Amino acid sequence: MRKPSRIGMGLLLAILSAGLVGCTFVIRPFPGSALVDKKIDLRVGLLIDDTAAGQVSSTSGLFMIGLVHTWKVEVGGAMLQGATATFSNMFTEVKNLKSKDQFASSDLILLITPVIQQFTIEQDLSAKLTLHCVLADRKGTALYDKTIPVTGKAQTATGCLLGVAGGQTAINETSTDAFNQAFQFLAQDILKTVDFSPYLK
Repeated sequence: MRKPSRIGMGLLLAILSAGLVGCTFVIRPFPGSALVDKKIDLRVGLLIDDTAAGQVSSTSGLFMIGLVHTWKVEVGGAMLQGATATFSNMFTEVKNLKSKDQFASSDLILLITPVIQQFTIEQDLSAKLTLHCVLADRKGTALYDKTIPVTGKAQTATGCLLGVAGGQTAINETSTDAFNQAFQFLAQDILKTVDFSPYLK
C-alpha cells in the first residue's frame, strides 16, 4: 500500500485541527417583505438608529454539526432590511430615520420603531426571535405596541449533517425564516388592529 505523502498528512492534520478548534462565522439573514393587498396612503418614518442597525447576536456552543463554533448573526441588518421592505410594501412613503428629532422636524404622519429584544440560535439550529414594535402618531400616542415571539426553522433539513458549510446554510435559513415570520405577522396584525382612517388624507 502506498504511504501518504508528508504534504498530504500535513494537510489532513491541519483540517482536523481547524475542525477541533472551532471557528467564528458571520451570518447575514436575507428577509424579504410581507405581502399586503393594497398600500395605505400615508407617509411614515421607520426609526432604526445606527446602534440597532449594527446589532449582532453571538452564540457559541456544541451544535448538531458536532463542533464548538461561534455564530455571529447580523440581526440589526436583517431587521433594517426586513422592516424597510415590509413597510415600503404597506405604506405609500417610508423614510428611514436615525433619531426621533428627524421625525419631529419632518412632515411624516406616523413613526414605526421596531426593536429586537432577543435572538438566539438553539442547539438544533433553530432561531428564536422576539421582535417588539411600536407605531405612534405625532402626539406620541401609540396606535400599536406588541411583542412578537417566533421560532424559525431551516428549509434544508439535512443542513446540520453536512458539516460547517451545511451549518452556515441552516443557520442563515432559520434566521431568515424567523424574520420573515415576525414581519409577516406584524404586517397582518397592524392592518387588522389599527384604524388608520383619522390619519389618511
